[in-house]
Amino acid sequence: TKATKTQTLRSMQGIFTDHGTTDTELAVFDISPPSDAKLYRDPDFIVKDTLDTLNNWLIVFVGTGDGQLLKLTVDRNLEARCLSAIWKADDDRRVFPKMHLDPVGRKHVLVAVRNQSCWTAGDPYCGWCDSSKRCSFEDECPASLWLSIPDDLGQRRMLSHGFQEDRDGKMELVIHTHLRTGGAGAPANFSCRFVTIEGELGGLRHQYPQCTCLLPPVMGLRVTVTVSLGEVAVTEELNLVNCSGITGTPTSLLCSRCFAAGCWWSRDACTWTGPGTKNPEVFNITPSDLSFYGKNHALLTGLNLGHVTGVRIQGVMECSPKEAPVRVNMAGDSLTFHIPAGDKGQVTVCLLLPDGRCHGNASLAYRSAPVCTAVKPDSTWASGKRKMELTGSNLEFVDQVVHSHTDQKVPFTKSGNGGTLRYESLAVELSLASFSSSVALAVANVTLACGAVRYLPDPQFTTFDSTPGANHLFLTIE
Repeated sequence: TKATKTQTLRSMQGIFTDHGTTDTELAVFDISPPSDAKLYRDPDFIVKDTLDTLNNWLIVFVGTGDGQLLKLTVDRNLEARCLSAIWKADDDRRVFPKMHLDPVGRKHVLVAVRNQSCWTAGDPYCGWCDSSKRCSFEDECPASLWLSIPDDLGQRRMLSHGFQEDRDGKMELVIHTHLRTGGAGAPANFSCRFVTIEGELGGLRHQYPQCTCLLPPVMGLRVTVTVSLGEVAVTEELNLVNCSGITGTPTSLLCSRCFAAGCWWSRDACTWTGPGTKNPEVFNITPSDLSFYGKNHALLTGLNLGHVTGVRIQGVMECSPKEAPVRVNMAGDSLTFHIPAGDKGQVTVCLLLPDGRCHGNASLAYRSAPVCTAVKPDSTWASGKRKMELTGSNLEFVDQVVHSHTDQKVPFTKSGNGGTLRYESLAVELSLASFSSSVALAVANVTLACGAVRYLPDPQFTTFDSTPGANHLFLTIE
């Protein structure tokens, strides 16, 4: 990459590539009108999106086809130097040419990159333009269908499915689309296809954003669902299972099989239709404060939890929430799940349903990790039972105290507002030699070092002497 030197041109840029070589040249021009000319602004000519100036320096930001954002510095003589890559993608996602400099502080460059799916980018500014067949801003797609993420952040799936009865009592497969339309508006030719190895399913009805078909007489078939919106087609594979055929002792495993099939769990049985308006509610999550390493076996209590398939954890301004599977008790009033690691701060928790919706609005707080500063005393005897004390900060988040010489669990108590842990040292097999045992703290799936304790042989009393006193007896033990 090089800058083409000119005498008077320096405010417009162009990228030129000779397709016969691998070289790319950047040309910088100035076609601004003279200062004494009448000011005219061409709405189609944008300079400051990718150019910045600092004193007599010109800074150019260039997006590449292999997923890099380059910064090029040009001096007042239009000599280019200091080409550097200030950002790069893990793969070869092309950087789109439309960039924006932060209009307030001008310390950030906002860029868009090609993604495998515009929808999964989770950006409401990003959408798929039907006419240009690429990811774009909505104002770049005025005369065509433009598709983006829905207004509900709780919905993370493009398509979801469920079952319902028609007027004749026949079961139907229902497909819901979760998209926001822009540009020319809703698709005029919205349609769906349901295909199995035995042919297409009948009884089609479709009205945006939903379409239905009759369930096949033979269940267990894999159905390919294709939803067409304009010239955009979205395909998903479904494995249809007879909900009524999922029977057995009502266990958590059977309940999970029921949810995985797109069915509903109600009154200890797998059914076709759901519980109507009975949405799940969250009463309490224990613990609600945890370290940023997460927490295993958290307990959530609430109402109508029987049809919950997972827990979604959403941070403030976070575009990629975390999801965790759940284990629901048969009464449907509590569930357990593993809280994944996260960044410090407040997060919200909602409960996932089989159709992709997420209900509830509980909160969790990620705090700093436990820090161990001292182990006192630093020695014990082989028979154990010496009272030990660990001091530090955030020790209330510790799940287990671990000694390197044993797999035994060490019972402990917490006190001092998370500043102290107390326990009794464990016994070891009798040994005449001393050794050192490392102490660690288990927090979720992470182990943190916490010093060491030296194990010494038990004291041996060989002899003793007694000396009578006036009304007492002195004993000297050796």
